[in-house]
Amino acid sequence: MQEILDNAQIFNGVDSSSQCDDSKAFPRPPWRTDTVDKYSLKPQSNLMVTHVNQTLALQKAKKFSATPNKTQTSEEWLMNHDLTYQEITLKDLLIKGKQVKKAGEGKHLVFDATVITEMEYKLNMAIEQYHMRVKWLLEGSKKLFGLVKGERVGVLIDSSDANTGFGRLQDFQQSLLYLMDEQLKYKKSLYLLSFGSEPESLWNHARDLNLRTLEEARDFIRGLHPAG
Repeated sequence: MQEILDNAQIFNGVDSSSQCDDSKAFPRPPWRTDTVDKYSLKPQSNLMVTHVNQTLALQKAKKFSATPNKTQTSEEWLMNHDLTYQEITLKDLLIKGKQVKKAGEGKHLVFDATVITEMEYKLNMAIEQYHMRVKWLLEGSKKLFGLVKGERVGVLIDSSDANTGFGRLQDFQQSLLYLMDEQLKYKKSLYLLSFGSEPESLWNHARDLNLRTLEEARDFIRGLHPAG
């Protein structure tokens, strides 16, 4: 013990070979936080999720939206958005289960927790898409007239007293003008005909749409009146 104490300087000594030479070390620049513009930061991608299956589902869903094409009818839209296409029907769930048989009991269908979680996640995504689609269909002129299909469109306007009388004419005209500005002006050609006691057409035949014919169509709508 005395010998150890006599050599205590061993523990207090410094091994110069283990010390870093600051003159030889690479200089490290100081941290700077003033260069970060908090207003230019972008939100993280919604694909950054905690499960690979959720990421794949989101990547697939990016191809679809509530309004992938403004000319798609609901029937066409559902071809790529119904439960069967997205593989989230009850049948799709059942085929992912495993049959197990316990002693003294019948067969049971068991599901892995990740299967249930993934199915629930995809169902929630589908419900959100349907809500967005319904909301889009109830916007503007689509709420009253639906989605107008085709490039060459003929519009028959019921201008009878029953349809335009009793103070309804102004609202009816405004709705038709909304239809013109939101949908019909993007068509290739248009034909307008109103009918009450007698038919009245704007043109003798369908006309290609341009600034002049669009304004003529608007004037025709503004000039509607109860006609028997």
